[in-house]
Amino acid sequence: MLSLVRPRYFVPVHGEYRQLHEHARVAGRVFQGRDPRPEILLAENGDIVAFDDKGARLAGKAPVGRVLIDGTKTGEIGDEVLRDRRHLAEDGLVVPVVAINKQTGLLEGVPDIVTRGFVMENSQALLADASKFLADVVDQASLEERTDQGLIKEKLRVELRRFFRKRSGRRPFVLPVIMEI
Repeated sequence: MLSLVRPRYFVPVHGEYRQLHEHARVAGRVFQGRDPRPEILLAENGDIVAFDDKGARLAGKAPVGRVLIDGTKTGEIGDEVLRDRRHLAEDGLVVPVVAINKQTGLLEGVPDIVTRGFVMENSQALLADASKFLADVVDQASLEERTDQGLIKEKLRVELRRFFRKRSGRRPFVLPVIMEI
């Protein structure tokens, strides 16, 4: 196809860089011995290719990047969703599971903490301390707070997030689960 078209400039544009490079190499072999020999430009994502009286050249860079698309929706993802996903990726997710007696508001058993993406050197000891801390928070809460699922959930979220920020310097997303028994 290249020998039939006889271009003045050849710029491979489809594929990964290694495929572009190979295409340019093949074109160089096809154009070998041809006069005038076409100019081959190997451009990467963001390179600006300028054509003017002087010919063609790479004339700088343009801002490029990924456009993230959510598989369940059409169009781009909003900044808020990207911020939340970045936050989860950097600091992880902590899910404290707390069982509270429905009538008395007392803690039933030891709080369990499930983590995803929250990895620390001493994470086992930190999670054990966090579990004890949660038990203390529930014990110190008023009866009204312990029997109102919304209030206790928010209290646990705020206190546990503060605990992790002080102890680890990270701010994981805390999603408390309250089981009323």
